[in-house]
Amino acid sequence: MKRILLLFVICLFVQSVSVAQEGVDFRNISLEEALEQAKAEDKLVFVDCYTPWCGPCHRMLTEVFPRKEAGDYFNSRFVCVKYDMTKDENVELNKKFRVAAYPTFIIIRPDGTVLHKQTGAGDLNYFIPCVEAGLNDSTNLWGLEQEYARGGMSNVRLMAYQAVLADAFDCDKATGIYRELWGRLSDKERVQKEFWRLYTDNYCTFDSPMCEFMLAHLDEIRANAGQEEVDRFLLTRYGGMLEKWIKGLEIRDSISFEDLCSQVERLNLPRLDEMRVLAGWVVNQEVQALTDWIAKKMPEGNSQAVRFYADAFQGISWGHDFNVPENYSSCGSRLAELTVNKMEEQGTNLSSSDLSEYFGALSCFQREMPIELCRRLVVLGDKVLPVLPDDERLPGMKRMFDDMRRVIEQGNK
Repeated sequence: MKRILLLFVICLFVQSVSVAQEGVDFRNISLEEALEQAKAEDKLVFVDCYTPWCGPCHRMLTEVFPRKEAGDYFNSRFVCVKYDMTKDENVELNKKFRVAAYPTFIIIRPDGTVLHKQTGAGDLNYFIPCVEAGLNDSTNLWGLEQEYARGGMSNVRLMAYQAVLADAFDCDKATGIYRELWGRLSDKERVQKEFWRLYTDNYCTFDSPMCEFMLAHLDEIRANAGQEEVDRFLLTRYGGMLEKWIKGLEIRDSISFEDLCSQVERLNLPRLDEMRVLAGWVVNQEVQALTDWIAKKMPEGNSQAVRFYADAFQGISWGHDFNVPENYSSCGSRLAELTVNKMEEQGTNLSSSDLSEYFGALSCFQREMPIELCRRLVVLGDKVLPVLPDDERLPGMKRMFDDMRRVIEQGNK
């Protein structure tokens, strides 16, 4: 029996070692040693600069690099090393490569020449093409720097250079090249599809001349770059900013709410127009108008929509240091009851996700839940909980309904 158990343990060990070796082989050596081994093996050096607190770094090291496909690609081309940039021994390395974001990946020739830098994480379908671009002198950082230094770079190539600098998180250089490119372009070129990326770049801020040009020539840009793509970007960008105002979050952008609304009006996108009105009610603390709108919208909205409405209602409080109009509490009570009504209508069709969203909404509408609503929720829970999937979310669902029971018990004392 002991022999069988020992054999089983050995098999598991061998299997785990085999799996580990299938992925990227990160060698526990210094950079100098890596360069020497790369020269001897006719390879390049691949450096992963990471930190323990970086979520994307952890994902790459635990989910992406251990895969067999990753090992097959990287081990045949690179001497791979990884360095924790929070350790004292790597301070000079950090300075040498000017690492400012994590994870940062660097491709180096055996003679120490940096060919490419890339920041950010992604799955292999995204990441390997990025590495491939780093191996090509027409697309990597080193090659583009050499081309720029020689002079005569076309506008399209200059835009490619700026994008690579931005991906390398070389912000100062990327900003300079962006401004140089913008200054070189004619108005006719600025509306062409090949330069659409300039408006999606972080350097095109809401108060920038580039943004104003985009708004003034939006019809032409939509026609050339594709209306669907342009509008999708505008919905994401302006919708994200409006959502911050709707939720009463701290805004640290250079544009005022009035100027933001003025820009949104020029976009002619109904969804953003609706969000603009909603944000206006929050900013101006128009509780009754917001409540009436939510009450009208709630019957047709799903649980996620109701949670969004609730965030807006709570934004009236959060956005004004919790100084709220007199009717804020009564309006919240009305919306809380409508939410419970909606939950009861869905009954046993409620999912764990629905319950989480609805309970979140209730906490926004009412800080202290009335006992009568708690009783109704407990009755609902007795029907819903038995039909929910027995997964990792179920204990949390039970706790939410148990909280309602405790409110009832405390109210009966």
